[in-house]
Amino acid sequence: NKILDAILSSIRDIDRKDLSAVEWAINEITDNVLVHSESKIGGLLQLSSFKTRQKRIEYVVCDAGVGILSTLKPALNLRSDVQCLDMSIKEGVTNGKGAGNGLYGSYQTASKSGGYFHVHSGNASLSFNPGPRRGLLVKNERIPFDGTLLVSCLDYSVPQLLENALVFGGKKEDRPDFIELNFEDINEDKVNFSLFIESNGFGTRAAGLPVRNKIINLLNYYNSAFTVIIDFNNVPLLSSSFADEVFGKLFQEIGEKEYRTRMVLRNCDKMNKMLIDRSIHQRKEKMGTP
Repeated sequence: NKILDAILSSIRDIDRKDLSAVEWAINEITDNVLVHSESKIGGLLQLSSFKTRQKRIEYVVCDAGVGILSTLKPALNLRSDVQCLDMSIKEGVTNGKGAGNGLYGSYQTASKSGGYFHVHSGNASLSFNPGPRRGLLVKNERIPFDGTLLVSCLDYSVPQLLENALVFGGKKEDRPDFIELNFEDINEDKVNFSLFIESNGFGTRAAGLPVRNKIINLLNYYNSAFTVIIDFNNVPLLSSSFADEVFGKLFQEIGEKEYRTRMVLRNCDKMNKMLIDRSIHQRKEKMGTP
């Protein structure tokens, strides 16, 4: 959840279904570490986002376990590390402990979105690179890697491209996503947002920016019938900077009509309400709004 929360806080233009595809890919690969790697120290996960012409998310997963080849070789009756790693990204290939879709799905989302995909395990490495020399290369490595290192880059600049990559047995992957499970109340056409839980602090603009990004994303993921309920329960006194970064700039960005109809402040005490109203008033003056 922390990884998806980081994406929601920092990236403003990723389609919700593509966010779900990223969620699926990361969950599957990290689950592989827990289920298959037998690593005594767990694994490492790093996420990076790149706001270039091609909008990309890169994740790196590494563990110090037994490696992909050690878990698949007995099940597939293979001797070659290269052949085994090549088979590992095929649909349904498994050692019996899972469905065999983790590496396959991760490879599909990377390659079909125009990203790159690299795996090094044992005495073999597998690489897919986009561009003029686009293609898959699996080769022998003289220096073995004890464990598994995976680097995957997804391009989310084309809406729903990642979603379309997750096809298993001819059917698209369909499951509740991070947004639905953590924020949505479909029965009442509302999205619940606990400010105390979703913010790392209430004193600086730096703390306010990811909060505003989350709220903007939630507004964009639902139609105008949905309201966003900002719950202030347990929230201390906001700084003026935080109030302006979140609510003043939000008012300025989405406009007064949408702010008044879709934003609801719940359990907000008088002092915090005064600070928020003041930041909105100052933004309205800068906008030249009466």
